[in-house]
Amino acid sequence: MEPAEPMAQQSAARCRGESGASMSRAHGRRSGARLHYATMGRDWRSMLLYLLRHGAAEAAAKSGRDADRALTEEGREKVRRVIRRAREGGLWPALILSSPFTRALETAQVAAKALGYEDKIVTSNALIPE
Repeated sequence: MEPAEPMAQQSAARCRGESGASMSRAHGRRSGARLHYATMGRDWRSMLLYLLRHGAAEAAAKSGRDADRALTEEGREKVRRVIRRAREGGLWPALILSSPFTRALETAQVAAKALGYEDKIVTSNALIPE
């Protein structure tokens, strides 16, 4: 998903790692019930969505299942660098969502630790690639 505004495009470019993990941002609107999250001075009806692709993963898992491929140490380090840049840019997530795939969940855990995020990482099968 491409960022929805020029400022977001600049932020995404600053947060992009050399390879592997990268982050982009898009504006979204929520209708209906009020969503409780850090608004960063924005109207409560708007939210920022940040998408973080998993870091570099091993070529094959011992189980042979794609879903079980873990991050490499290089992948973990690149995620840390991307998140460090995002943190410097003021990123404070109210919620972290992840697919249940090992590499995605490990990426979310590395990001959460680097961001000081202490809430539960929510996994969703809706985020499993087709």
